Amino acid sequence: MKTILSNLLCFIILSSCALAEEIIAGAPSPVEITRFLENCAAAVSYTFDDGTLGHYLVVAPMLEKYGFRGTFGVVAGITKDDPESAEKSFVETGSKPGSNSPQRRRVSWKEWRELSAKGHEIANHSLTHAGLPGLPPDRLDREVNESARIITEKVARPLSFIYPGNGRNQEIQGFVLKTHIATRYKEQRFGGPGFNAEMANGMMDKAIQNGEAIIIMTHAVAEAGYQTVSEADLDAHLKHMSTIRDKIWVDTLANVTRYVRERDDAKVMIQTRAANRVTFELACPLDPTIFNVPLTCRIHAGGPVETAECERGGVAIPTVIAVDKILVNVVPGSVPVTVRWTTK
Repeated sequence: MKTILSNLLCFIILSSCALAEEIIAGAPSPVEITRFLENCAAAVSYTFDDGTLGHYLVVAPMLEKYGFRGTFGVVAGITKDDPESAEKSFVETGSKPGSNSPQRRRVSWKEWRELSAKGHEIANHSLTHAGLPGLPPDRLDREVNESARIITEKVARPLSFIYPGNGRNQEIQGFVLKTHIATRYKEQRFGGPGFNAEMANGMMDKAIQNGEAIIIMTHAVAEAGYQTVSEADLDAHLKHMSTIRDKIWVDTLANVTRYVRERDDAKVMIQTRAANRVTFELACPLDPTIFNVPLTCRIHAGGPVETAECERGGVAIPTVIAVDKILVNVVPGSVPVTVRWTTK
């Protein structure tokens, strides 16, 4: 009799636990992907056109000083192998992508490789800086794809394309996106007469307010050229950006584009869940060899969180506690992610 009662009691307890699990499982998903990395309200990509020397000497080191990385558009057909060759070419012929004639040589492939190794993006800015609208098909192919081939050989495959002179139409954009994942669009001017750090900061405030990803278009920095930005204004602006990095995410054009596309295509697949635990898979149909940047997942804990831990395939993943939510950065894939926590 005691055995029967004991078994019955165990059955009731187990059934109650299963029912609790079932009730939790019927609730809204406790995991969602945030709009931008680290739950930022907005995102910005700084793009720099034409490969003038100030990009290597001033811009990249300044971005790195504040923990940021930029996207640099390279005109592959006029870029030389090393600084010496670039200087010689400038002295002999000048360097004129489009109608601009800066006062210093262009960045060399050797220097672009240095910046790429530091995390900056080397983007395709065409072969000769020719305007793309109206070009015959064979010339358009060379401007886009021969340039991409050279950049791939000299540095790495370019994921982003920056239109020379911003010349584009729907047909050209479609052609470019066959071999690149990102293009610059709705760019915002950064530099030129009357431009200053306060104006730049205002652009960021607007992006945060609107919850959008914006693309900044910059040319010459700290040197004579098109729409020049002073070194002082750029430094003052980036210093300001370092104080609001919890509100606006700064990254390359390719990385922001990949995040947005992954975010829009990925699905959170809940496998198991309980009051203080959830296991989920972050499935994404995009090519994982390209679309492999982490997405920030926000877990609703149901109360103020005291401790939290996350692991995937036996490897710990850092967590950030935000009152009653937990943030984890996860690359889409089939390996399940488990988050556990305690509440106060």
